[in-house]
Amino acid sequence: MKNNFLLLIVVMVSIHAMSCEEKPKPNPTAEDLETAFAGSATITVDDMIANAFQTPKKMFDSAFPDAKITLETLSARTAMSKLLNRSSRGIIVARDYLKDEDSLMKAFGVQAHDKFKVAEDALVLIVSPTFPLDTISDSQLKSIFSKKEITFQSMFPTLHTEPTIYCVEPNSSVYGNASNFLFSQKEPAKTINYVNTLDEVLSNVEKGNAIGITYLSAVAQQSQRCKMLKIGFADTSGYVSPKTVHQSYIVMRKYPYIINWYCYQLDNRRNFIWSFFTYLSREGKAQRTFLERGIVPAHAKFELILQD
Repeated sequence: MKNNFLLLIVVMVSIHAMSCEEKPKPNPTAEDLETAFAGSATITVDDMIANAFQTPKKMFDSAFPDAKITLETLSARTAMSKLLNRSSRGIIVARDYLKDEDSLMKAFGVQAHDKFKVAEDALVLIVSPTFPLDTISDSQLKSIFSKKEITFQSMFPTLHTEPTIYCVEPNSSVYGNASNFLFSQKEPAKTINYVNTLDEVLSNVEKGNAIGITYLSAVAQQSQRCKMLKIGFADTSGYVSPKTVHQSYIVMRKYPYIINWYCYQLDNRRNFIWSFFTYLSREGKAQRTFLERGIVPAHAKFELILQD
């Protein structure tokens, strides 16, 4: 008998227009004339998750036609660089500041930006459906990626040859999250084959003896093409046995590599960029699109029902 969790969601959120009591400036700039629902700007979006924002953006455009938002797609590293050098007024990325970015901000006295949590995703390891391994532990993975003498094959003798490892290139948020969770923010001790997209990671895994590092959002609906390794880990309650990678276990915190999708706003203004980010993070219709992608909306009421 298998026990699975159904994830149910109820979201009730509304966005209210903000009034501004500031006195008008004598020579207002275009930004000074912006309102909560009117203005024009380009937002830089992490290329690993950009597709997830096409539908909610159309919803926002329909609701607020005077807010002209253009989305440009770049790597997370480039997006964060544009935010830090003030060439982008807002970005959406699937990670927090990296260690070097945080150090740079402290060195130049840059305050942390306002950020809006949109959803929770997961960093996952995928293999082909016939791969002779289903479970692994967080400690085993960290040993493999930190010590040259330890390999997947030496740890799991059922593997006849060492699998090839695929990940998206180092400027990606996937690599940034893998560095935090798997590589201990150091150069990995294993050879990583870098590709440009998550689709390429999946395609290479399908060929056979390979392990891919990707996002749950990219493969949640690809069970015919790959399987996600179940990962056990230790937390403050003890050892958490390997579980199927699923929204419900992310909500229950029974998966070790949970990542956040954030919107970062350059300036602390309640303008149309703030409204767009608030819409993505709190509007029920927008949040539901993330649920439908197999990940966890940031603001929702959940009810977990155990099914036999």
